[in-house]
Amino acid sequence: CPVPVFEGRIRVTRRVQLAVKRVLRRPTTDGPPLMASPTSNLSPDVDRGHLPSHYEPRGRCGHCNALIDGKVFMWGGHCGAAGIPDDHRNVIDIYDPASQRWSQQKTSGPSPPGLIGAACVGISPYMYIFAGVDTDANEYCNTIHQLDTRSLVWNEVKAVNPLEAPMKKAGARMVSYSKSLLVTMGGYGDLPDTPQPRADYVADTDEGYKGRGWTNELGVFNLTTRTWSWPSTTGSRPPPCQNHSFTRVDHSRAIAYGGEQLGKSVPNFIYILDMHSWVWDTVTGGAPGQPWPVARAQHTAVSLHEADSGATDPALLVMWGQNENGDFGDGWIFTVNSRQWRKMMLPDSLRGRSWHTTTILHTDDTHKQLVAYGGLDEEPEDDDPDKAVPLADTTVVEIDSSGPSGDWVVIDIIPSSQLGHPREKDSLPSHVQLTLEEEMRHL
Repeated sequence: CPVPVFEGRIRVTRRVQLAVKRVLRRPTTDGPPLMASPTSNLSPDVDRGHLPSHYEPRGRCGHCNALIDGKVFMWGGHCGAAGIPDDHRNVIDIYDPASQRWSQQKTSGPSPPGLIGAACVGISPYMYIFAGVDTDANEYCNTIHQLDTRSLVWNEVKAVNPLEAPMKKAGARMVSYSKSLLVTMGGYGDLPDTPQPRADYVADTDEGYKGRGWTNELGVFNLTTRTWSWPSTTGSRPPPCQNHSFTRVDHSRAIAYGGEQLGKSVPNFIYILDMHSWVWDTVTGGAPGQPWPVARAQHTAVSLHEADSGATDPALLVMWGQNENGDFGDGWIFTVNSRQWRKMMLPDSLRGRSWHTTTILHTDDTHKQLVAYGGLDEEPEDDDPDKAVPLADTTVVEIDSSGPSGDWVVIDIIPSSQLGHPREKDSLPSHVQLTLEEEMRHL
């Protein structure tokens, strides 16, 4: 049966799930795939290594990115109705915050097969990709590939114990620990013949997808020994899910939040993993009236402090996402020590989206930049999933916490059309101006 690349999309809307089931479906007899021939948004005579300064990456969703040595490296993803370009696996898009410009560079070596829904993390100077959907073979994968961001050469990092690897899947998440461990969690894909005793699995009940399902596998890959291991954890672990977030917030702790299973959002809890002791700590909800976000998947989450900075009060910022009721245009901050949520005021111009990426640039302790790219924000034209058009814009959001309240507020929004150009500061949205005026009244 075809691989449902967008299976993680909440089924009430189903727009992405159905789109990729159609796009990736292969005929049962020999012949060309049913995927339309991709078209490039660049002329064939353009040297991709020396693109014009106005280059903007192709719109996409289900892609992955990593911040490495101050630059954002973005790879893969599905391009919706535009199809998947022939060279999609063999190029990397790079965003330079100093110039506020994207460039695209060719890569060499064996690129990752998991083009859509892969997990990604950066450990300077390398970018690591795990799992995802192999659109050429029409199957899930569970390999690890490494990109040297200096030479732009890919290599497969082969495990010495491949039979101990997590199941083949997409929609998993991954963080690094101690610069030598890749910690992967969750996903949807081919259920293993021999389930891991330290993981849970939920089978997909959709007709035609027998043998597939969700997991909460917590697999650890040691980059030094190139071995997979399965830590024995204590505490309540997250349920099997995909398209959740899994974010390292300090040296040894990572937070899992959100996700989906069987077409619905999973319980709306916070799961904090101590990767030193391998203990899960669950935050199930506050007192009546305490702020708490709506359950969601396909969101992004970033740490408001550099994970290795030694911050004494780590915090997680959750942006946008979707559940069975639609997309969200909100943002929420979870403070680890107080174990409380606070809603972050966002201007209306920041439209909700899902299956996007968000990268945080740590300017200093009280000033950050959020770089958001791609994703989905509306139903396809005529409700036809083959006409899905992922966003093709870069939005930079500046946030600051230097005001009297100490709360994080939006102070500037830079859309794609203004990146790399001089700007008038009085062009801030009225919502942002009101936020700043409120802060000023306390001075």
